[in-house]
Amino acid sequence: MGEQGNRQIVERYIRALPADFETLERLRHEDFVEEWPQSGERIRGHANYRAIHERYPGGAPRIEPRELVGSEDHWVVTPMLTPLRVMGAGDSYTAEFAAVYPGGGSYHIVAVIELRDGRVLGQRTYFAPPFEAPDWRSAWVEREPQHAQEVSGMETSTVSPDAAADPIGPFVGTLTWTTFADPRAQWVDEDGVEHVRGQVSTGEVTGDMEAAASNDFNSDQDPRTGAGAVFGSYTFATAEETWTGHFAGKTGPDGSAGTWDGLSDRNRKLAGTFEEIAEGSYRCEWFLLGLRGELAARA
Repeated sequence: MGEQGNRQIVERYIRALPADFETLERLRHEDFVEEWPQSGERIRGHANYRAIHERYPGGAPRIEPRELVGSEDHWVVTPMLTPLRVMGAGDSYTAEFAAVYPGGGSYHIVAVIELRDGRVLGQRTYFAPPFEAPDWRSAWVEREPQHAQEVSGMETSTVSPDAAADPIGPFVGTLTWTTFADPRAQWVDEDGVEHVRGQVSTGEVTGDMEAAASNDFNSDQDPRTGAGAVFGSYTFATAEETWTGHFAGKTGPDGSAGTWDGLSDRNRKLAGTFEEIAEGSYRCEWFLLGLRGELAARA
């Protein structure tokens, strides 16, 4: 199927999310798999997807309309989610949108969608909660009014709704990438958006964590505006333990920022944020999750 046909399939697919089950089933490949890297879960087959969403506590996320900006972006409006942007070409597409869940949780979402034979074969979905901007950098940034509405009236955190409560932190470190391999795939689509898949980098973390770092980096970025999405996986190896996890965020003319999570080989969890402070260098802040009760039990 041609590229334009694939784009139309993806747009129909996005409109059907999350609960137009009949349409989703028609558009999905019989070997469909969705992955949620931040929780380590894999949903194999449409029947399992439907069973989860029909039983979702409190119901499906609701729409929160927004003003659309950026006339060059390709936008799709879904019945249950905010308007979103779709970028991609061939058999690989990336969708960016947001959702408000029952109980007030607001999340930015990036979904990487893969097609085969004109049907959706795979979906890899990343969830990133909004967080309060720190005061120390207020002189150099502009605040988005919509973001202020997202975080007002709700308790903001880098921790997902399913994460263990009572985090310990914050901890702060600097992540610096020093070597960059050629990506496994790189292309520019018909809209001029540049896509990078599988660029492996190495570096180090200093500060409250001292670690050797490596990652598998992906991005979708419009070079005309600098706007886009970044996502991927990482490994941090300290002298005591090794952390693995995923990151997702947005990029712009002034760099990238987003959220990340991790699980160590000692079964400890973390969640946090990252912000680019110089080319190849990031300020990272994170919390350790679910340890306070464990520490109290040992006392």
